[in-house]
This record gives sequence, C-alpha cells and structure tokens, in this order.
Amino acid sequence: MDEKQIEFYPTIGWPGGRGAYDRLLKNFKRFKKIDVNQFLFNFSSFLFGFSVPKKDDFGSRWKTGEFKKDIRKIILTKIEKENRSIENFSQNMVSEELKEFIRNSDILLDVGGNRIFNKLNDEDLDLTKLESYEKYFQEYIDFVKISNPDIYVNFDIGPSYTSRVDISKNGRKAYSNMTDEEKMSIYQDLTERTIQAKDEIDSKLMIPISAAAKDHFEEMLQYVYDEFKNEADFIGIAGIAQKGRDHTSKVLGLADDFVTENEWDVDIHGLGLGGISNIPMDIKYGLKSYDVATPWRRACTDKTSQIYTPLLGGDLEFLDNKKPFKKVEITSDIIEEIECTCPICKETPPTWMKKKFLNGSKHHSDNAKHGEKFYNAQIKIYFHNVYQHVALTKKLEKYKKDYGEGFLSVFLDDLPEGEGRSFSNFCNSIQCVS
Repeated sequence: MDEKQIEFYPTIGWPGGRGAYDRLLKNFKRFKKIDVNQFLFNFSSFLFGFSVPKKDDFGSRWKTGEFKKDIRKIILTKIEKENRSIENFSQNMVSEELKEFIRNSDILLDVGGNRIFNKLNDEDLDLTKLESYEKYFQEYIDFVKISNPDIYVNFDIGPSYTSRVDISKNGRKAYSNMTDEEKMSIYQDLTERTIQAKDEIDSKLMIPISAAAKDHFEEMLQYVYDEFKNEADFIGIAGIAQKGRDHTSKVLGLADDFVTENEWDVDIHGLGLGGISNIPMDIKYGLKSYDVATPWRRACTDKTSQIYTPLLGGDLEFLDNKKPFKKVEITSDIIEEIECTCPICKETPPTWMKKKFLNGSKHHSDNAKHGEKFYNAQIKIYFHNVYQHVALTKKLEKYKKDYGEGFLSVFLDDLPEGEGRSFSNFCNSIQCVS
C-alpha cells in the first residue's frame, strides 16, 4: 500500500441538551489551535440526543427540522448561539476565520446504530427483519444527503457497549439472543440497502466490519470485497478497541495484507482505534484514519477530570515527564511537576487548570454547584488530551517517513531515558509490531 496521510477524528456526539457539549462548541476554535479539523458525528445523537426516548420516534428538534441541514451549518449555528452574551445577544461573535475553518473541516458521519437497535427492541419489533429498520434507514439516508458529510457509514446495527439503563441492557440481551445466521442476514440486507442508495449521495461510503472474532472478520472482509469492492471507499474495522494489542495487531495486519494482495483501492478506518496504545499499530499497518472518545471521557465525563502526562510538546519535541500518557487526576499533587508546551498549556498551564478546577468545583469549594471555572478547566484538559493523540500521530508519521519499516524500533530507542521509557502499555504496543 502507498503511504497515506493519517487523520485523527475526535469523537464528538451532538450536545442533546448537555451543557458540557455546549461549552465545547463555545471553544471550538481551539481545534484550530491544535491543528485538528476532522470530526466524527453520530446520526442517532442528532436524532435522539444522548438517551433513547421511549415514546417519540424522533426527537422534537428533529421534527422541527433544526438538524435537517449541512452539519457544518448546524455547528456554526450552535457556536454562534453559544458565543452570544446576554448583554450582546444580537452580535455574531464567530470570526470569519473560524467559519472558514469549520467549512473546510472533514466530517465522518456514523449511524449510532446501537441507539436505533435499542429503540426498535423496546418497540418489540422483529430485529431480524429489514422492514423493522426501514423508517430509521430512510431518515438516515435523507440526512446524509442533506448534511453533506465527507464520509458516511453503512447503516449498521448492534447493541450498546455499556449497559447502564434498562433499554441498553435489554438491547444487549436481545442481540446476544440472535443467532450468527440472523446477524449475518440483517447485516447483508442493510448493507445491500445502503449500496442501493449510494448513487444518490456524493459522500464516500464506509462499510464497517466487526473484528471481535478474527475468523468472522476474515469471512466478512472477503464478503465485502466480493460483493462491494467497487462501492466501498472505506472499510471500518470495528469491535476491537478493547481487545488488546495482540488481537488488534493480528487483525490490522490481516486487513493490510488482504488489501495489498488484492490491490483493492479502499482506505481503512479504525473505529475507536485512536487510543494512545493503538496509534503505533494504526500507522504501522497503514490505516487512513481512526477515531477515539477517550480524551472526552477522561476530561469531561468522569467525576474527577484526568489530564494526560504528556510525552510531546508543541514542536513535537520529547518531554521528560514521568510516566507519559498516564491519566492523572487534575487534583493530584503531580500536576505541579508536569511540564507541557502544547498550544493549550502554553495558554493555560496544568497548574492553572487545577486551580480553576478546584475553585469552580462544588466538591472542593463552598459552591452549591459547579461553576464556570470548573467546566472551562475540563474543556482545556480535553484539548490538552486530544493534542497528545494528534502529536503522537504526527511524530510517528515522521518516523515512518524517515526510517521506513523499522520506524517503531527507532522511535522506542529515541524515547527519553529513565521513567519516560517505562510506561508499559504504550511501549508494549510498539514492541508488539516493531
């Protein structure tokens, strides 16, 4: 395979009324600062928000047409709304530079089939029949046409990975009760249905394939190649983000070999494979792109926000911090020892993030509820975390360009001496494939 430019897609679910995402949009310009302009959005988040409704088929905002337009326009509208102050509500505070940045960003639209699957199961519809999915399928295709993503994912289904509420728990149970033949049949039906609509869409199509079981992945990879090799612009490798480096390495190597041997003109995206320990394997095996939600979960959805101990600075230089990529609670004393020169920390050092977090936290102050300083600190921690993924991707890309096949071994040798080289998960992921 030819060497390809790697892209990083932060996973950004639609706000759905959650204030944290509104604050993210308010600070969207920071993506430009850390040189990220690829984003993954989720159709079912637009449709339902973050919870699956029990009564309505579609959320009220969906019915009013709020989301039935180009995704970039949706983002801009939301950013403009979030950036207006009460005193100055009529003034547009979004710069032309930021507007241009958003217009030129790359958008990957995923289905979010877990929410749809859970919804259909809650409605007691037959999950093995194509007809059960038809209304959501048609809404998805219509949205793809209107929203103008660069890449859209084949309409696919499956349960939620986590089961915190009954509707998700019941969905997982229903999926586990389906036979392999039933899962394969509905996958084929939905894929063929998506392909039938492809001529009406200008965006590139990604067909996801579960790689949780290696044998199943090989079978499905061959099936997609035999049936849709000319229709698939991307294949998405799914279901292995938490399967461990050995399994991940074998699957990515298998996919790389298959595409190369068949001279298949298709790009590979790693669904959920943008984690720090997976990035070396992603680049080794020539993935075009990959996404990750970890920076957000660590910074903005945990009770205590966690900041990555950085390995790389603003000029991609190695930083001599102890235990790089360790996720450290922002309230920890270790924060005072962290050195970081990334664009976010140059603006607001980790010690200041900690101070703002503590001053704004209802758990560490006399506040009755979290203040704006608390949420602003979380957002900056998030951007710092995202930057480490971006910086690692760029650093390893450069090593691959300079050193060829042995680039990971050279990179490992160049890591700072001492504790900087002892962070096991990351280093082991390199040794696994170098």
